[in-house]
Amino acid sequence: MLSTLASIYVDIISPLGARIQVQGFPLYLQQLSIQNRIRACLLAGIRSAVLWRQMGGTKWQFLFSRRKLIATAQQIYSSLAFS
Repeated sequence: MLSTLASIYVDIISPLGARIQVQGFPLYLQQLSIQNRIRACLLAGIRSAVLWRQMGGTKWQFLFSRRKLIATAQQIYSSLAFS
């Protein structure tokens, strides 16, 4: 699953612009499984930002509503974790 998401990132997002520099221990960053996790997380972040904007969210709302977003995410997580 992660390798599929990572390949989507490599095929579609990577060619679009500047490269993202990931810092970390080179021994770990050279592992394909770690690279796939990082790329999948980057794709998820981009997808989330696109959905946020499509639903009418703005940068300012995201910046000033962080506490509310975190609280909601924690509530959802706890309801899923203990179900």
